[in-house]
Amino acid sequence: MTEQNEKTEEERLLELQDILETIEDEEGTLPTKAYEPTADEVDVMAALKAAREGQARMAKIKLEVVSDSGVEMRFDHECQTTAARLNMHHVGAKELAFFFGLIQQICSLTEPGKAFSEDAANFVLSAVRQIEPRDEA
Repeated sequence: MTEQNEKTEEERLLELQDILETIEDEEGTLPTKAYEPTADEVDVMAALKAAREGQARMAKIKLEVVSDSGVEMRFDHECQTTAARLNMHHVGAKELAFFFGLIQQICSLTEPGKAFSEDAANFVLSAVRQIEPRDEA
């Protein structure tokens, strides 16, 4: 180590004290210091934001149990028709029958004995979007 990289005992103790203070304040709560991303993290977040700009948001699936054996599916959008058309575009569907069949299959994906999962359905819909299919075959 060079002298520039070596820390004095006092500097190390102050650094340790700072670390301990961020772990727990006098009330025993979590630290309130804001995280500052690194330059690389800022670059990655900017690239992600740029990639998503100009893209219409995909409407998320909302599931509601309406009876012991029935679940109603809706999109989290003000207009269900617009939501369906947006999502058709995102998954490369051109026919309503194909699209709604796909959505029914996605919504029925559950683990045996488990309730329907909006998170699982939205994950699969998002995965299909990321694949960017352009035909229904």
